[in-house]
Amino acid sequence: MTTLKDIAKEAGVSIMTVSNVINGNHSKVSLKTIEKINDLIKKYNYAPNAVARSLSMQSSKIIALCIPGSHTEGLLHSPYNSRIVSAIEKFVNTKGYYLMISSTSNIDQIISNINTWNVDGAIFLGLSSENLNYINNRLSTPFICIDTYHNLEKVINIGSDDFKGGYLAAKYFINMGHKNIAFASAEEIKSPTLSNNTLLYKRYLGFKKALEEVGLELKQDHIFGADVSYEGGIQIGKILAEQSDITAVFSTADIMAIGIIEGARLSGLSVPRNLSVIGYDDLPFSSFVTPKLTTIRQNVDQKGELAATLLFKLLKGEIIKDTDTTLDVELIERQSVLSIQ
Repeated sequence: MTTLKDIAKEAGVSIMTVSNVINGNHSKVSLKTIEKINDLIKKYNYAPNAVARSLSMQSSKIIALCIPGSHTEGLLHSPYNSRIVSAIEKFVNTKGYYLMISSTSNIDQIISNINTWNVDGAIFLGLSSENLNYINNRLSTPFICIDTYHNLEKVINIGSDDFKGGYLAAKYFINMGHKNIAFASAEEIKSPTLSNNTLLYKRYLGFKKALEEVGLELKQDHIFGADVSYEGGIQIGKILAEQSDITAVFSTADIMAIGIIEGARLSGLSVPRNLSVIGYDDLPFSSFVTPKLTTIRQNVDQKGELAATLLFKLLKGEIIKDTDTTLDVELIERQSVLSIQ
């Protein structure tokens, strides 16, 4: 295993110089040396241990919020991301810390950013199990996960009951008399090889389970995938307008559900008269649109605040016994579902 001393020896500098570069103290280090040390850190996937961190004079007072993904339109383009970032930042600021947001599809770059800035702790949002395993083996910084399904004993995750959310949506449609019901989510939801360790897939399984309990089938051609965005929803709404047998659709995100309503309207359908719609999250704008959106409420603020709370407990050296917290969800009935009984 590569050590701080190994990096210093190969770079031809002192251990303190390497420590300064890792901790972002660049004032007395040349640009050429910084680049050389960072190249070696990347080459050996080096993560500083507690001894290296002790060389730092003081805490950085920085918490990293890491959201892996390409985010071509910006990570805050997602209303869900914006809400959870706001909740975490508010809590972090009350502790006298600063929130650093890191978003890239390059996991090595995220690890490098955490090490370079000497952050005190990190929160990861929506990690795949593969990325989590990779990070857990290479990162010494205390971290908490949000919306991450995994089997690692010591990794702490805060999530919601996604299976129940999907189940509640289907059950409500059924109770309102609907039988030809569609499911809308990310494009990969239609793939038979989709990992069952994703929150969207858990919502799919819960939805499917409720239908099966009453002898209904979620037909393959009633599963729609697109970008989980307003634009993606419009795309699906227009397609649904051509499917005369479908009377209701569940979207795994509010922003997509609202797009579906608009896409249906542009195609001559009225919600809920011609098409009933349920969303997921209960973000504030769900009650501002017309018709007001019936949705599955998860407490996004609570999720972010709890993740930050547990992270600061870790920073104090406290042991977190319950490593997997699942928050409850509920259906919020508004105006976007019509009874056809």
